[in-house]
Amino acid sequence: MTFIDRSIPNGDRDLEDDEELLEEVPVVNEETKTTLPKPPKYKSLVVKTVAKNKQKGMIISLVGIEIPRAFDFDYYQNKAEEAKFKGDTDLAIKLMAFKKYAEVVYEFYRQVMYYFNKKNNIIEMPEYIKNSGKVPCDLKQLANLMSSREQNLLKAYNDKDNKLIQSISRSKHMQELRDYAAQAWLMYFSITELNDFVGYLKYIQDCYNYADLDNPSHIANIYGLHTQAKYYEDAHIENFFSSSNRGLFARKRPVSARIYQDIDSKKNFGLLLRDAKAYNIAEHEDVPELKNKIEQGTVEKRIIGFYDHYKDIKYVKHKLLKIKKMSEQEREVNLFLFEDEFAEGNKRNRDLFKVGAKYYLACKSLLTEISVKSKIYSDIVDLYEELGEVLADLEDCHNRREQEMKKYDERASNIMMNN
Repeated sequence: MTFIDRSIPNGDRDLEDDEELLEEVPVVNEETKTTLPKPPKYKSLVVKTVAKNKQKGMIISLVGIEIPRAFDFDYYQNKAEEAKFKGDTDLAIKLMAFKKYAEVVYEFYRQVMYYFNKKNNIIEMPEYIKNSGKVPCDLKQLANLMSSREQNLLKAYNDKDNKLIQSISRSKHMQELRDYAAQAWLMYFSITELNDFVGYLKYIQDCYNYADLDNPSHIANIYGLHTQAKYYEDAHIENFFSSSNRGLFARKRPVSARIYQDIDSKKNFGLLLRDAKAYNIAEHEDVPELKNKIEQGTVEKRIIGFYDHYKDIKYVKHKLLKIKKMSEQEREVNLFLFEDEFAEGNKRNRDLFKVGAKYYLACKSLLTEISVKSKIYSDIVDLYEELGEVLADLEDCHNRREQEMKKYDERASNIMMNN
């Protein structure tokens, strides 16, 4: 088998990912503009004396500073006092929970953004972000404190996240505050969990900038980078906050995710890519069409075929790994162990072992025609080796299933003849 168009279905279906305060708030200086886009029809900046800073015996004087409106802690305090004065204790408790949440969002956002910007060589940033470097902190500790404050916020709403989200939607302060929090979580996971995905997208952008989009070799390279990045984005960013779709954030911090479940993670991630000058997949919808420039029968066309099937190859590999685990635990023979129950149409009953073997042989053949030093070779050889290992582990199991299925078919045939 070779990687040619329509040789094996594209396999568009669900993916499984590859295995899985400082007590004082430091002082900040003037911010010239918000990091997030200004919400329409209201000012997003206020001038406030924000906080104290006392670190290692050194006191930094306080000054009036311009900060995003969402971090005006007095707003929440005053609203809480007003509610208490009117006898609405329940609302006062909720507003004080928002204030405590806002205090940590402010610190988490600016600390993680400083680290994110430094890592991605983003020079231009507000002074209050730059100053985070003067008082470094433990990001993991801050993230855990964020989760704690988010849990307390939910408790203030009796764990009814729908009521909390409705309340946020009625306040511009709170909408922007939650946007900053969501942005901070995306940056944090980009740094800690996503294998420097933003850095990889910066690399792709550099490749794209220097590519000759009339050169078959360059097209194959860009097409591969784009396809692989889209797979990763679909798997980890598309449903980042979604509990129902088992998004990355929702799996790692399920309680916190309830607050952000309606946030558009791809849109927010796009803001990070813009600031980092990284490759934004949504802005390059023309790249998949470049494959039409490549002639049939060329090695570049086979490379394109590999990436057309990349998602399905990953899917088959994951399914085979699950089958291996199931086969080690089962006591009775399951004749349908290798069936692809999630496939569509006439491919529903395809034998995953046989499909994996075809992919394995196709990868083996293609590797002989590609430079060992290329990124494409690395992508193919990784899947080739992973498939080879799991297929070898399952070979005896699959052979037993084949023999049992043959006996089953013979018995069924004899019953039909006797009737």
